[in-house]
Amino acid sequence: MCREKVMSSSKCRERSASCSRVRPGFPLEVSDICQPPFFCLCVWFRSREVRLHYTRRGLRPPPVLREEPGLVRCLGQGQNGACITCDLTRGEPLTFQENPYSPALFLAAVVSLAVAVYSVGHRRTPGAGAMALMMFSAGLWSVGYALEIGSLGFAQKIFWAKIQYLGICALPYSVAAFGVAYSGRRLGGVWGSLLAVLPLFTLGLVFTNERHGLIWSSVSEGPGNLFLDLEHGPAFWIFWVYSYVLVVTGLALITTVIFRSQRLYLMQSLVLILGLLVPWLGNSIYVLGLLPADPNFDLTPLGFTVTGLLLAWGLFRFGLLDMVPVAHHRIVESINDAVFVLDSRGRILDLNPATATLLNVPVPLAVGRKAGEAIVGLEDLPETANFETRAGNPERDYEVSLTPLERKPSRMLKGTTPGGLVVIFRDVSERKKAERKLKASEERYRRLVEMSPDAIIVHSAGVVDYINAAGVRSVGASTVGDLVGRSVLDLVHPDYADRMAERLRRTYEDDYESAAEEKFVRLDGRVMDVETAVMSVSRSGVPVSQLVFREITERKVAEERLTHQAFHDLLTGLPNRSFFTRKLSVSLESGTSGRVGVLFLDLDGFKLVNDSLGHEYGDSLLCAVAERLRSCVRPEDTAARMGGDEFTVLLEDLHDEAEVEVVASRIASSLSRPFVIADNEVSITASIGIALGASGESAASEMLRNADAAMYEAKRAGGVRYRVFREGMSDASLRDLRLRNELRRAVREGEFVVHYQPKVSLPDGGIAGLEALLRWQHPEKGLLGPRHFIPAAEEAGLMTEIGVSVLGDILRQLSLWSESLPGSPPVTVGVNISARQIRHPALVARTLALLEENGLSPLNLELEVTEDAFIGRDESALLAMNRLREAGVKLSVDDFGTGYSSLSRLRNVPIDTIKIDGALISGLDHDPEGYRIVSGLIELAHALGKSVVAESVESRAQLDRLIELGCDFAQGNYFWKPLEAPEAFRLLTGRRPPGGGT
Repeated sequence: MCREKVMSSSKCRERSASCSRVRPGFPLEVSDICQPPFFCLCVWFRSREVRLHYTRRGLRPPPVLREEPGLVRCLGQGQNGACITCDLTRGEPLTFQENPYSPALFLAAVVSLAVAVYSVGHRRTPGAGAMALMMFSAGLWSVGYALEIGSLGFAQKIFWAKIQYLGICALPYSVAAFGVAYSGRRLGGVWGSLLAVLPLFTLGLVFTNERHGLIWSSVSEGPGNLFLDLEHGPAFWIFWVYSYVLVVTGLALITTVIFRSQRLYLMQSLVLILGLLVPWLGNSIYVLGLLPADPNFDLTPLGFTVTGLLLAWGLFRFGLLDMVPVAHHRIVESINDAVFVLDSRGRILDLNPATATLLNVPVPLAVGRKAGEAIVGLEDLPETANFETRAGNPERDYEVSLTPLERKPSRMLKGTTPGGLVVIFRDVSERKKAERKLKASEERYRRLVEMSPDAIIVHSAGVVDYINAAGVRSVGASTVGDLVGRSVLDLVHPDYADRMAERLRRTYEDDYESAAEEKFVRLDGRVMDVETAVMSVSRSGVPVSQLVFREITERKVAEERLTHQAFHDLLTGLPNRSFFTRKLSVSLESGTSGRVGVLFLDLDGFKLVNDSLGHEYGDSLLCAVAERLRSCVRPEDTAARMGGDEFTVLLEDLHDEAEVEVVASRIASSLSRPFVIADNEVSITASIGIALGASGESAASEMLRNADAAMYEAKRAGGVRYRVFREGMSDASLRDLRLRNELRRAVREGEFVVHYQPKVSLPDGGIAGLEALLRWQHPEKGLLGPRHFIPAAEEAGLMTEIGVSVLGDILRQLSLWSESLPGSPPVTVGVNISARQIRHPALVARTLALLEENGLSPLNLELEVTEDAFIGRDESALLAMNRLREAGVKLSVDDFGTGYSSLSRLRNVPIDTIKIDGALISGLDHDPEGYRIVSGLIELAHALGKSVVAESVESRAQLDRLIELGCDFAQGNYFWKPLEAPEAFRLLTGRRPPGGGT
């Protein structure tokens, strides 16, 4: 972009006056070039994309040719005296000036380029590449010359003049290279590089001419603004003479073909010479200024139009580039076979270079000698024969072909007489070697086939020709003779015979048929599964078909078993989730008119059975439930186990909702009957959710989700219930899912906190310890008690993770208190753990490690377990409790009186304390029966040597009753509500007796 796009008229005149003529060459730097009648010209290369923008100052700019990128030209003086500029970096495109020369030059370029493209297609013919380069260069010259003439801008004319030299510099070299190749000679790499040095150097001088003027000593616009008025420098004349030397050399080489070619090649050569003379004759006329009409017009590009037309005519008339004079000579000289000619007396008349190489025959000494004398080991040759020999080189094998030469008939002799022989020696040593290797390979292959564990049958036209030992054993035959001569299809099961016949037929067309599984019939009648592969092979040079097979009966049985396992539950044998989901999807996409029903079952109380009686009992219960499900549905219905204690049933072809409700009621009633597991009677119930869908209207995932939501609705309703999905039920399921996700986040973010409720000694009223109570500090709902999240955490399997985290927090807090109360009696904190936690194999080691890590004595910790922890025959909980008790950790039974523990079982449990559930304490002050139950529990505990803690004491009357019954300890809101850690510490430091709730 010009530095000054608008300048004053006086400044323009000043610059115009300071420049009397145009500098030679085309400036590549920013410069001002003055040229009347315009005031200034500013050039700057910026980008390849050329656009035109006019700054109008009262004067409409004339149409000008598309200039170079970034050209800005002063076009005149406006009304206000400012210089009008033309910014070519944006705006409108420029146009050409009309002239009679450009169309002709463009036509010449089209003809030249067409011949170049055709020559490229024959690039393997000697000289075709050089011809393509020559005609492409001529086309480039024509295009550049046409654009130079059509350009209005002086700078553009110079630019296109330089572009022409890309073709001009390549033309003489390509003419010489074509002459060399056409005459059968070779232009070596070194000579080719040397001949290209001067054209490349000249091209460099052209594009840097403004610095030295060696190509054009002066450049100006000629009359009419069409041609450049050029004064050529010394470098141009050197290149011009060099060019004509190359062109004359190429023409001379082509001329030599005239004197040693047949008539067809003679016409080719004449066409080429004439075509190449025309443009260079025109160039001479232009350079010498002999054109009378317009001496500035270069006829060379138009001359190449004649060249292109002559070559095009020669291409079609004489087969130019299809066959050249050197073709016959090149063929004989370049083939690897030894070729020599014998006369009627057996003397060598001529031979190619390969004869000397292959047969060790010196060329100068061989001509005129008999073949048997020149070639060692070669006897007299018959007139016509084809044979193999090692003559000439005993280490090589040769295949000899003899072709007689016939003399033309003469007046003296009737017919023709032998005139000699053309002898061709072909080296077949590698082929012979390959044949020997092939024979050895076939022998190895035969042995391999015999030893192969797979059955292999070789047959032709479907009849067995050969079968190996493994094949004889596989089909139950005694000997090979039992099968040879029989049809292969006799071994194929009738259901597979047609397919096998088609595979055998295709083998002869495609050589190979991929492996496939079939069924064969042994000679003893047993059907077996086989994997087969069929291929076409050669046996002793004869094409035959080979059938390879192996028995896969056992594998098929294993695959069927694995497939069944992949889609069936291993415990119950029912279909699993994958099978059920796929079956449901197929049913919904089948397009049947009937409705589809899905029942989603969840076993209520199964977790208690599994945790109390053990997983072995739980597995037996699941199997019994599966059997009852099978008995409650039709054979065409599908009952499946989704995982855990969840089951599903698929009912198809339903007409109304009542049908599925009948099945649900039958299932619920059946499952409510007690199960007998290992002589133990177990009762469970099922919550059933029902979802209905129609083919083409519902998705499998949506129906399962709806049935699951309905099941949770039935579970919330309690009892032996089922619910049919209605809109809105999924909201409750979403709430449950959201709660589980929030619990996982709470574990991850540490949102659980611990509050502490003091335990009071009733005889003296002092604080005997604390019970740690878990709370959830919800970011939106605030502080939540355990009833809001413990059931969901247990369902989600998060209680173990939460328990470990909370236990660590409690012991760290207890350690801080112990350090702050030196010399004080140790503080005991009770921590609740679930039945699943007490059965965890790592609980004992993890608990003791945390105590040691925080520097605490086991006496500082009391673990509170519920009754279901030691119900049943699972001894893992009892073993863990014994190990903890032996380590010094205190144990207590929480919520005693609400579970199913037996007194005999309680006697063997290593516990220190029994905690009576608050539900029994609540009626102590007004319910005589409740009073007697609590009294009995206290007496029982004392009889077993256990201390008693009363939970949830809310009133003075309840406290008085407990003191009256001899209860040891009590806790509840009557004394203190659960306290945060700082408040609990202040209470411990004061050791104040209870004075009422806080």
